[in-house]
Amino acid sequence: MMPRWIADGRPLALILGAMLALVMPAGRLAAQPSGAEPASLIVVFDGSGSMWGRLGTERDNKLDLARTALKAAIETHKGAGRLGLASFGHRRKGDCSDAAIVAPLAPTGDSAIEEAIDDLNPRGRGPLTLALRLAGQALGDVKGRRSIILLHDGLDNCRGDPCAAATALRKTAPGLAVHVISIGLSAREARKMQCVSQTTGGTHAVAGDDESLTRAVAAAFRLALPGAPAARAPASPGKTPPDPARRSGPPGLKLVARLGPGTPPLTSGVRWEVAAEGGKTASPPLYAGSAPPALLKLPKGRYRVVARLGAATSTRSVTVDDVATTILDVSLDAGILRLATLSARGGRPLQHVFYSVARRPSPTAPPDQTVAMTHEATPVLHLPAGSYVITVEHGIARSQHSMTVLPGSIAEMAITLNMGEIKLSASPAEGQPPLDNVQFVVLEDDPEQADGLRILTRTAANRPLLALPAGTYTVMARWGEAEARVRVSVLPGQTVERTIVLRAARLTLQSRLPGRTATAALPLVWQLQRLDTPERPRLRTTAAQPVLHVAAGRYRLVSQLGGHNARITRDIEIAPGQPRTIVVEHQAGIVTLALAATDQGPSLVGAYWEITTPDGRLIARSARHEPRFVLAAGTYRVTAERQARRHEAQLTVTAGEIKTVVVVAR
Repeated sequence: MMPRWIADGRPLALILGAMLALVMPAGRLAAQPSGAEPASLIVVFDGSGSMWGRLGTERDNKLDLARTALKAAIETHKGAGRLGLASFGHRRKGDCSDAAIVAPLAPTGDSAIEEAIDDLNPRGRGPLTLALRLAGQALGDVKGRRSIILLHDGLDNCRGDPCAAATALRKTAPGLAVHVISIGLSAREARKMQCVSQTTGGTHAVAGDDESLTRAVAAAFRLALPGAPAARAPASPGKTPPDPARRSGPPGLKLVARLGPGTPPLTSGVRWEVAAEGGKTASPPLYAGSAPPALLKLPKGRYRVVARLGAATSTRSVTVDDVATTILDVSLDAGILRLATLSARGGRPLQHVFYSVARRPSPTAPPDQTVAMTHEATPVLHLPAGSYVITVEHGIARSQHSMTVLPGSIAEMAITLNMGEIKLSASPAEGQPPLDNVQFVVLEDDPEQADGLRILTRTAANRPLLALPAGTYTVMARWGEAEARVRVSVLPGQTVERTIVLRAARLTLQSRLPGRTATAALPLVWQLQRLDTPERPRLRTTAAQPVLHVAAGRYRLVSQLGGHNARITRDIEIAPGQPRTIVVEHQAGIVTLALAATDQGPSLVGAYWEITTPDGRLIARSARHEPRFVLAAGTYRVTAERQARRHEAQLTVTAGEIKTVVVVAR
């Protein structure tokens, strides 16, 4: 049965009981001085198609890196003021008027902001000047501190003048600072954007990698929203001082574990280890398990107690006496996080999801800080207090979210991937059944590639179901040499079924000699050249009886039997969805030559052979002993040269015959 917190579509950052939440509730602003207005910030996020490109050597594209950095900054500034989002180039291709406020000012942490960030699908040009003007107009009548953060990866390519826009902003909205973050710009391009920050009293940063981008966004947020609540320091991951033990009752050790100070005792899930402390070598555990007895009977002495709950661990030292019960009350300084991933808002949790939880990177942290990984659809994680990055992957859809876990917190979080599915199949012609053994390739638009496309994924599964972020893609189906492409739009939470019509057919080629069934033992070369396209692609194979999958159209077929003049050329027509078998009958024969002193004598070695037409045109040469030739039917002159002597004979080849011809050395 689905948990009610998912099924009824309620907000999933609920606080259970009176415990601390992971995240400050949306809509709550930081405390402001009496009568002061909260700070207001609009982020202008580049939605042009170039955001799909990569930043330096980073694996992820600029869009995902900027999204992650922006969400992390929002997470740490929840309740600090008001936040809005503008973008440009995010809706239409080639439209220099494509700029808009996509999320109006709302309390920082409002879910609509994050949803608007996730919905961005870069595709167009870069009218950043127009977007700056719109953001300035939206902040024009707002009281209190006002700021704009411009996140962009290129110059305005719509003939806009950002310097003039900054000058106008200084006049119409005095005190409005524009902080510019240029993603991957060259030094020359970055200099052209300095006027914006200099004119408005903002800052300018050029980010060349993920780390510098994250730092730049965080720094700009600190300037724009200075009223962020102070983050609680996470508990130290190392060994903490022992809790004071209380003593009452019969001798022994009683174990109690809590998520955080003052929270109710945990009744299950905690794994305990109790071992004697001291000595030169570690003592084996006297107790290990998840259900300790009400009272552990232990000799008087000093003990090391380890409590584990998921990724949270607490180690304590305790002294047990023989007078009264020693009660060890352990605070794990941990929180509980329940996760679910939805394809779209209001949808059901996805089943095939991979979660990875890592501590938020810092200059002093070791590189591998992953604390949990799971394939469960709705995992329940126990995490030490601290800051984390949660990565969710479903198919090629991927999302990252920042979280701060406080001691004793219990929270639930639903992550919306804003993705859908496409179910693919391919048929050779309209109305025909789907084919097997088809390769599907999904490509996305990428202006930095030579053909404007970048491969996202490929599969040879029969009728695959692919999970993809919402957007428009090019899907290519390949069946042998046949290929077709279609554009497919993937919508959040929906499954789109597409059958790609290849307009192709199966072509089987066979070769034989007259009166014989096959020529499998003979050297054979097939060539197939398309005649009705400008590219005139050519296919070559040496298979004896090839089975080819080719696009419908007109072709020139060449069959070369042997290495000489047994060659047939034929023009053929392939109709879509109509399998065709073509049998080529070569009017040729197979001749083996031998040189002997008499008609019945043994063959002589060391002869060099030549076969020519009656008019002297060379057909074949060989220095082999008793060479074999495949020759077109006709009359030939055979010459055998041995020990400076030439021996000649006339040869007649009949279609379909296989014979040995002895040339007598006279």
